[in-house]
Amino acid sequence: MDNLEKTIKEITAELDNIDSKREGIIATNRKLNRTSGRGIARIVKGEDPTANLVEARDLMKILSNDIVDVVDLTSWRFTNAGVEEYAEFEILYSIINGNAIPRPGDLLVPSWMWITGLADVLGELRRIILNRLLLNKVDEAKELLRSMQVIYDLIVSLDFSKSIISNLRKKIDVARITIERTESDVVNASMSLKFRLNTQ
Repeated sequence: MDNLEKTIKEITAELDNIDSKREGIIATNRKLNRTSGRGIARIVKGEDPTANLVEARDLMKILSNDIVDVVDLTSWRFTNAGVEEYAEFEILYSIINGNAIPRPGDLLVPSWMWITGLADVLGELRRIILNRLLLNKVDEAKELLRSMQVIYDLIVSLDFSKSIISNLRKKIDVARITIERTESDVVNASMSLKFRLNTQ
């Protein structure tokens, strides 16, 4: 878990850059649309559209160069379910075995899918915690709960639109409820164990 905060910071910087590029692409695309429309209007009126054509060509070059940086956002979309599940699997495996959490590059997974996979890990950690509590392994459950809290605290601060990380807000809302329920379960189990030990 020690490397998780650093990884999240690196991903945030990467996605901030992509988001900035995306905003720039939207603005350039609007200019291209207006400039092309004006050029078309000039042709229709029998006027010289050369200035508009030159500007439109320049804008298209800019757009073509910038869009390369965000094309993965769309090209990876159809793999969401499998790739997110794989990221979740790898991250969960690392947490349970006390290993360093693999970074997106280690898994060949896009950073935005790694984030949503990380968010989904919380639900699986809850299931494991409940199993530990059934076995009266309260200390192990508490340690896993701490991992849940660390993950939640890091992802809750992420603020990206759906076009960058789809379903992130929904996953964070689910994660908050999951954390609250798990905290309650661990507290109740801990109190119950103490009571049983004191009455023996």
